Amino acid sequence: MSEVYVDGSGKPWYSADGSDRLFHQTVENAAAGKTTLIRGAHILLVDRAGRFWAMNRGGGNILHCYDGKTWTQERFAVGGAVVPSTMPADVYGRFVDAAFEDSAGNLFFVGGWRDKTGSRYGIHTRRPDGTWNYTLFPPLHGYEHTLDRQLSFMELPGKRVVLYPRFPQSDIPSADCRIYYFNGSAWSEMNPTICKDPDHRVEAVVPLADGSICTLCSGARFWSFWPEPKSSEKLETLVVNLSDPDAKVREAAASALLARGPQIYDQLVKLSDQRRYLSSASKIIPSPGFRAAGFVSIIRT
Repeated sequence: MSEVYVDGSGKPWYSADGSDRLFHQTVENAAAGKTTLIRGAHILLVDRAGRFWAMNRGGGNILHCYDGKTWTQERFAVGGAVVPSTMPADVYGRFVDAAFEDSAGNLFFVGGWRDKTGSRYGIHTRRPDGTWNYTLFPPLHGYEHTLDRQLSFMELPGKRVVLYPRFPQSDIPSADCRIYYFNGSAWSEMNPTICKDPDHRVEAVVPLADGSICTLCSGARFWSFWPEPKSSEKLETLVVNLSDPDAKVREAAASALLARGPQIYDQLVKLSDQRRYLSSASKIIPSPGFRAAGFVSIIRT
């Protein structure tokens, strides 16, 4: 046994060397609940459908899937479906030890390549309908790439997902800090740094349950960054939904408003003060006593 690790679904595994035959055999045994020792393979994720997603421990350029009955080769690390080829394995890059399944059933994997000219990494997304796409992100400066570091995923309110570097970033200037943000339909790259001191470094990136992305700078200050929300709903509609008789609608509206962050404070104040707006909206508001002001003190913090 060479290591103990936890996959993207939170399951612990023991790892050891082995051939391709042992790769398949031990994963099949794991799927049957007979072992947690995986030889010749590294399990990235066990999804809620019970599928095992793994890469070869030696190369890691192909994403393999075992659904309990059948093995398939799903993706090259550099993007695209696996097709017969005589090209060297290194041409197809490598998968990073990072994977995640969100509450909507999307699966995410990270893969790419590096050569003497630099590195190129991206995020593979598998939709619930089985379709794939690959979003490539060029590096900021030549060889090093944020997606080739130790990474973590976290789901935020509104079924948004953030992918971020999880170890101290003290070697990274604030201007070069990057996170990757999934808004429910596409991935984008963002710099969550708020500190403007050019001499400061980012010590840590910390996503929070309220939807914000916090950074700790070398000046011992904690900063909050609010990504753009996934929802395109108008603010007025979300506020109206806070008084909906359906608890799920109210909770969804509250989560969406929190995800928009303190920058909507002034808009909420304006809504709460506009009698004309409240009067016209009262025709569709279930509760006559509706007030936007009740949410203002929450969102302000």
